[in-house]
Amino acid sequence: MDNLQQYADTGIILTANRRLATQLREKYDHHMAAEGHQSWPSLMAMPLGTFIEQCYLQLFDDGYTDKQQLNDNQVLLLWEKIIQAQDIPLLRPFATAEKAYKAWKLIKLWQLDMDKEIFFEQQDSEQFYHWAMEFQDQCEHQNGCDSTSLGEIVLAGAIDNKIKQKKYLFLMGFDEIPPLHQQILEQLKKNAYHITNETLKEPCDTIHSTSFMDSEEEIITMAQWAYENHKKNPHKRIACVVPNLQPMRNQIERQFQIAFHSETIQSKVNISGGQGLLEFPLMTSAMFILSLVDNHEFDLAKISYLLRSPYFGNRQMELSSRHIFDKQLRQEGKIQLTFSELIYYLENSPLSLEKLKKTVSELKEYRKNMPKKLSPSQWCQQFSLILKKANWPGDRHIASLEYQLIQRWQNLLHDFSQLEHVETPITYHRGLILLKRLCQASLFQIKTDNTPVQVLGILEAAGNHFDALWVMDLHGGQWPAMAKPNPFIPRTIQTKYKIPHANAERELRFSQQMMERFATMANEIIYSYPKSKGDEVLLMSPLLAQYPKSKHPKINDSIQTESIITEWIEDFYGTPLPDGSYLPGGTKGFQLQAACPFRAFAETRLQSDEIDDPHLGLDAWQRGTTLHEILQSLWEILQNQQTLLSYTQEALQTLVEKLTLETLEKINHNNIFHKQPRFMALEKQRLTEIILDWLSIEKQRTPFAVKFEEYEVNSKINGLTYSLKMDRIDELESGQTVIIDYKTGRVTPHRWFDQRIDDPQIPLYTISYDGHIAGALFAQIRKGESQFKGICEVENAIPKAKPFEKFQPITTATSWLEQQQLWKNDLHALSEEIAQGYAAIDPKYGTISCQYCNLKGLCRVNERQPEDNT
Repeated sequence: MDNLQQYADTGIILTANRRLATQLREKYDHHMAAEGHQSWPSLMAMPLGTFIEQCYLQLFDDGYTDKQQLNDNQVLLLWEKIIQAQDIPLLRPFATAEKAYKAWKLIKLWQLDMDKEIFFEQQDSEQFYHWAMEFQDQCEHQNGCDSTSLGEIVLAGAIDNKIKQKKYLFLMGFDEIPPLHQQILEQLKKNAYHITNETLKEPCDTIHSTSFMDSEEEIITMAQWAYENHKKNPHKRIACVVPNLQPMRNQIERQFQIAFHSETIQSKVNISGGQGLLEFPLMTSAMFILSLVDNHEFDLAKISYLLRSPYFGNRQMELSSRHIFDKQLRQEGKIQLTFSELIYYLENSPLSLEKLKKTVSELKEYRKNMPKKLSPSQWCQQFSLILKKANWPGDRHIASLEYQLIQRWQNLLHDFSQLEHVETPITYHRGLILLKRLCQASLFQIKTDNTPVQVLGILEAAGNHFDALWVMDLHGGQWPAMAKPNPFIPRTIQTKYKIPHANAERELRFSQQMMERFATMANEIIYSYPKSKGDEVLLMSPLLAQYPKSKHPKINDSIQTESIITEWIEDFYGTPLPDGSYLPGGTKGFQLQAACPFRAFAETRLQSDEIDDPHLGLDAWQRGTTLHEILQSLWEILQNQQTLLSYTQEALQTLVEKLTLETLEKINHNNIFHKQPRFMALEKQRLTEIILDWLSIEKQRTPFAVKFEEYEVNSKINGLTYSLKMDRIDELESGQTVIIDYKTGRVTPHRWFDQRIDDPQIPLYTISYDGHIAGALFAQIRKGESQFKGICEVENAIPKAKPFEKFQPITTATSWLEQQQLWKNDLHALSEEIAQGYAAIDPKYGTISCQYCNLKGLCRVNERQPEDNT
């Protein structure tokens, strides 16, 4: 600390990264406060790049240079415009601009000579040479310079002895300084500046390496190691270094949240790097709102997201209505919607959505009068106006994180407005593209105090000092990293000047330097690597061979249970249903109750079923409904088998085609499918073929007449009222009755005979019909698989139907009448559970019952039972 006091009095600390500068300032401020000082001058600690920029600003203020600095966003846009002007077919011009600008930075920082002959040896570097010359010309024309070229201005100022800064400069945390910056420092030395480099501490003597089965185990153990160290000593400074942090950030954050028992771990753990702005719902909703006004087609999922977003309109006041409206939009079968179509559906909706309608109406009016072209700064004002009309960020109190994000949004708009220095007036659509690009390139880091646990990338860790350090993911494929030479700089130049990422030798040297640096950063150091990632087998980095191997720190199982409440209460019952209540869910309620009482209660009583996703064409429910309607219309005309047999095949086909087309138009007139003649023709053909195939089976039966279609029954069971609609009831030649239920999927009668009936629909029909039933059958109507399946007591009356005796091996009943009584008893027991509100998490077939359930996140069944199929 004495050294920091000396630095504060005499000079400036120049650091290798921003984090080290911040750490030094906080450490100094803490010391001064502990000494009892009320106020003190700030410690001058900053990254070397910031110092060079400060020197440029001083030279600019002194009139030494009049060149205006262009920020990186402006420079990237300028590179993109230059590349696009070359009329070269590129799939991603902006990505090419980013790579070209990186090449330009390397050329400037490493002071490379752009020898035309060398650059013209490769096609990519030759093209880059032309772009770079054009970029220089445009910068000269605008009297501007990019951030890297500032160094050349500062170097010229240093040569002319025009730099006016504190004479003592202290370098900390550097393993390598680019030649341009090195030349500036050397010139300042000639100008009587005192420049000293921090002396490395003695290497730690408690370094060991360890391995894990996979990356997940490595991260879990590292997070728990950090927690246990923090728990033993809350003041201990702990660092976890991850070479490739950004792609693994979410996984790492999740495991640290588990280890530290908190969703908000910011007070204890700081994970560096930040998240992309568009990963935050507040920012996503802002971009959706702005994109909505552009009137391009949107996936319905995005419209749905916006309707449910708390940041759009007065959502809190219309929450239920918006969810219903969202569900109705999905039922329209449209995969995409334009802004105009959304307005149409809103205006024709009977739901109470006045606030939403008003918001969308104002956006519609704005769009009608929207300017054709404006400058970026003018579009910024329009963006803010649109968001205000949309009542963004909503009608609820915003949290601290959201407040920080709104501030970041304002900064982003400011950055966008600066683009007008290199961009002419643009359309709204072009403005949105540029704004979204800025969002995607921006990372947001939640502001936190100096936390005891730091998760850092390799370069951020340089120069920092900790009590304990863990460096993970040091496998052979990661450490040293693979060479990634820039494609726009000739390889010979990159190799000669040892440009970063130029070749394997350069990456090895960098990794060795970092290992030397790590060895001085803490008193306790762990290096680790995973033996596998997915299907890839990994080997230890050869740079770890010099360190003793040890078993990894033992995972403390108690960590997982420390924060769990010790009192455990299980309540299997919801509110009972009063006598005479309508049976929730109808026949499906029985089926769900038999499969899992909790699912039945959640879906039928809490209405927590999944919202359907729209898709092209008809979904399974629509196809089934269409088939039912066609068959109903058909038998209203035919009435019986005798009439069916009187039709020629040609006449029957004509009739079926006519009824199919009429039904498709009636049922699906709002579906996008209806507007596609080709789809309509294919669906008509498919249904016609299936129905004609089915009618050929109906012709093979003994004579029958269709007694009822869509026969409705109202009945009671155990005090609960329920309604049924039977697809069809036939009267056989003998005068006996059979019930037929149409199915378009594969079915089996075997599911009728378990005590908790898997498929209770046919059993319910059987016990609810007022009269004797001689048969109960599925009519499975599928392409190439159409057939009757079920029970029929009248011999040979229905093809492939079986007498009850054939099912006796899987039922305890001795007769068809006794079976109906068993069904009545079993359904009575299920209805009693439903009436009592019984909602235990008890899937009948274990994970098989849960396979197609969407409520696993609600019931958390996987935490209660082992994953098996029994």
